[in-house]
Amino acid sequence: DENSRTSAALVRILLAERYGLAPETRPAAARLEEMLSESDAALLIGDPALEVPRDRYVVLDLAGEWLELTGLPFVFAVWAARGEVAESVPVDRFRASLDEGLAELDAIVAETATETGLEPAVLSDYYTRNLRYPMGAAEQAGLGEFLRRAAAHGLAPTLGRLRFVGAVRA
Repeated sequence: DENSRTSAALVRILLAERYGLAPETRPAAARLEEMLSESDAALLIGDPALEVPRDRYVVLDLAGEWLELTGLPFVFAVWAARGEVAESVPVDRFRASLDEGLAELDAIVAETATETGLEPAVLSDYYTRNLRYPMGAAEQAGLGEFLRRAAAHGLAPTLGRLRFVGAVRA
């Protein structure tokens, strides 16, 4: 799936370190049947990944594979800023937005189900069990470990120390 370089790097790390594989990869639009007509496997993220029929395909949960490999959670997304910008961010606005979203989760699930055609139960499970909203110590360690391994595999530059400002609570 050409929509996530992070997930593409994660797949390459997992295949190399867990399975001893180094497959040839190429970017492609997130259309499963089309992808599999030209390749042995496909990476899908977001809603397209939730739509894959589990009875027809072998599906690897990337976060679960990462947890097995490292013992750490995987962080798929963060809001990042340069140091001087991060210092001026009104963190309480982000906390308020998170609180509002969590309070309206049923409405968000219903709206997303209508827009995507996905089952509300699938979305609710995904939003409540698969997504983690706080950026705690384990998530910070998982992100740091991913960045270290991505650099070691030549998939990302080596970065300096990460600094987290105003960790958001759940």
